[in-house]
Order: sequence, then structure tokens, then C-alpha cells
Amino acid sequence: MRVVARTEDSFARRVRAVTTNTSFTAQRLQSIGVPRERILLVPNGVERDRVRSVPAGLPRRLRERHGFSNTPLLAYVGSLSLANHCVDLMLRAFAAAHQERPDLRLALVGGGEDMEKMRRLAADLVGTGVTAVAVSPGSTDTQMLQATADIYGLQTADSFIASSPLRRILKPEELAETISFCCSRTGAVLNGSVVSASGGFVG
Repeated sequence: MRVVARTEDSFARRVRAVTTNTSFTAQRLQSIGVPRERILLVPNGVERDRVRSVPAGLPRRLRERHGFSNTPLLAYVGSLSLANHCVDLMLRAFAAAHQERPDLRLALVGGGEDMEKMRRLAADLVGTGVTAVAVSPGSTDTQMLQATADIYGLQTADSFIASSPLRRILKPEELAETISFCCSRTGAVLNGSVVSASGGFVG
């Protein structure tokens, strides 16, 4: 890992320009000698239409149902690949913060090749307020599902219905309910588990 980091730093100092999506990384690049004028900051984009599609009142209802009404809730949604994201550092930092603020909650939502490492780390942090629950979703009504259908040459995402005993595509709100429960105090009983939220997907 250190060899890769040194190699990346060396390239960053030699190329004409470097793009990054966070101010933190931009500052780090400057600290290793990359001139500010050669750093292009391009923040991650957000698809506003997808954010607006969240049913009105759903976040509040989920908070109330699972006991988060007055609880500070931190959330990370993205890859759990440790080569690209220091999610393990986030987990350790949360464990330390939880000792001072037992009311804090952290939800890490994502997948990747380091999922098992994250689950083992959570097991090592038992007693610090950390639990690890992996949610394995089935075919859900998202743009990603339609893109998957396109890859397989299917006309519509509804083609995946045949693989579901429910005979329908899952709704994003249903997965939100599942993940919210996993993050609740009651959901702590699922620590170290993989929850299949697939409607009985049979492949």
C-alpha cells in the first residue's frame, strides 16, 4: 500500500494537471509539492431528481420508528474498498467518538472487496458501539437496475421480476426501512450478519 501511495505521489508531482473531488485531497496534493494551479477540484455530483424522489416525510418516519428522532446520525454511502476510501479509519474514529457521545449513530452503506475486512474490524470493536450488518439487496427500482438490464440486452428492468418470488421489483423505500432497522438499537442483534433483502431472489 505504501509503495502504491509513493508511486501515486510521484506521478502527481510530474503530470501537467491533477483532478480530485475533495478539498482534503487537494490540500494533501499541495502538501506533497503539487502546485495549486495544477490541481483541478471537481466535486462529486448529485442527481437532484433522484434525491427529490424520496417520499415526503420518509426520513422523519424512519427516525421515529427506529428511535433516531433526537439522535445525531452520520451516514456514508459508497464503496467499502479500502484502497480508495479510508472507511476503516472512519469506523475507528466513530468508535472513539462514541465513547464520548453514546447517542451517536453511524451508518456505512455500500459494498466492495473489503466488506469482510470491515465486518472483522467491527467484531474487534465490540463494546465500542459498533455493529456490522451487511445488507444484500435484490432487484430494486433504481437507475442502476435499468443499466443492468441494458448490459444483459433486456428490454426493461421488469425482466428481473421472473427471478423474484414476490413477482415484483423492490422499492428503494423498502431497503431504506431494512437498513434503518439494522442501524437501530434492536438491530444490534444482527451484528456480523448478512441480511438478504432480496424478496427471496433465486438467481
